[in-house]
Amino acid sequence: MSVSIYDIAKRAGVSASTVSRALEDHPRIGAATKQRINELAREMNYVPSTVAKSLASNKTWTIGMVLATISDPFMGRVIEGVEHAAIEAGFNVFVST
Repeated sequence: MSVSIYDIAKRAGVSASTVSRALEDHPRIGAATKQRINELAREMNYVPSTVAKSLASNKTWTIGMVLATISDPFMGRVIEGVEHAAIEAGFNVFVST
């Protein structure tokens, strides 16, 4: 089961909005609170939800690839490269044929 900002907030004894702001490095959150929340997030293996991020930002963070075929081994390598770069940049990849 994935860890949410609500789980971190409960453990830290703060609100979910404080956790969200701390993880986004908001200037209104104190340095000690940010550090404690970031440490808890690491300990609890928190991974930000791309769905929640999309809803909050009004962006899907998704790259779509439409291909004529995926049977060509070259295209498999291209898709791998695109997916690797996209993940590093915080995007998801949707592939369709």
